[in-house]
Amino acid sequence: MRLSPSKLLLLVAFPLFKASVVPHDIPIRQPTGLQTLDNDHVPQSHKIRGLSRNSLAGTFQTAHGILKNSRAPPIRPPSRGPSPGRGGKPQNEPSVQHPPEPKAPNSPGATIGDRIPEPGTLRPPPSDVGDWNYFLKSGTNSQKWLDAIFKSKQADFTPISWERGYKRVDHAPISWVPDAEVQAITKLESGPGYMLMNYKSEGAPTIAFNNIFHKDKGAIVALVNFKSQDVSAPAVRLKWSDLMWQSWKETAGDKANSLRWVVQDNIVNAHTESIMIQAHGKVGFPPNKNIGKFWYHGADDSMKESFLALAGTDNVRGVFRIAANYRNELDNAWVKNIYTIKSGPHIIVELGRGPRPAKRSDIQGKHIRHSSWKKQPITI
Repeated sequence: MRLSPSKLLLLVAFPLFKASVVPHDIPIRQPTGLQTLDNDHVPQSHKIRGLSRNSLAGTFQTAHGILKNSRAPPIRPPSRGPSPGRGGKPQNEPSVQHPPEPKAPNSPGATIGDRIPEPGTLRPPPSDVGDWNYFLKSGTNSQKWLDAIFKSKQADFTPISWERGYKRVDHAPISWVPDAEVQAITKLESGPGYMLMNYKSEGAPTIAFNNIFHKDKGAIVALVNFKSQDVSAPAVRLKWSDLMWQSWKETAGDKANSLRWVVQDNIVNAHTESIMIQAHGKVGFPPNKNIGKFWYHGADDSMKESFLALAGTDNVRGVFRIAANYRNELDNAWVKNIYTIKSGPHIIVELGRGPRPAKRSDIQGKHIRHSSWKKQPITI
């Protein structure tokens, strides 16, 4: 049988063409550096030699298509499948699992890692009792954090339940008698209406948290709280602010958003006492002035600095945490005023709602007399 010239050429070329075809059932691993493809599927080795895609095609074009480059292992264009950059996927090879994208800080269910980070405790510790610069920086960090949360409308934090690491020792209605100065500022009254809640760490002999709550007055009163007595395991340990919020919600129910006052009664923290005295001097209060009132929004420089230094103390930082972590449930309450009472000593933090004032008047207020206060009028 005679073969035409074209058939003879086909018989000669077919083995060469067959050798150039890469079987589909042989996996091709990630190309080496010389084989790496760019977006145009041109080998980098050819680009190094200055050959364009068109010149490459012309060099290897035959009647049966483009033949492989016999000087280098064959490669395929990147796959459009689930394993980018491979010519084929080996059998039984697991797919790459990518971690989920973190939730936005303002999305429901956002975890701690998704949230605007809370400022930590400054290091090194205070150089002396009442280190002004230390507490000023600490309070500045707390205020900036709170402002950032309001700006982002971050979703509220969900703490672990107190029942995982603590035992509630007392939970009962009681009567309480606040000092006259506290009554003058908060309108809290002597008598019943308060709910007592005491907690201790599981297995601990002593109470770590002793606080009372007044639902109708929107008040939390911190009586005795010692961090050193909280020996709960780190995984279930709560900050004072998170424990107080759970207790307040349980007490106030549908009035939880009405929280206005947080009273730190009979302070024993030496740093806080020192900062209180320095703050009075910073804004120019006379030495015999017992009650001070400090604010941030609409304040002049000395008032703002004193407010921030007080905000950095352990007795006030927790209130910033409550306002920040439970912003939505508190109807966007912000830290409006910090009152200092040297004779207690006490600190009262007032939460406000609505627009922040652009400017506020000076500290002077009206005289308030109370029947149990015989020595002098109370000025706030």
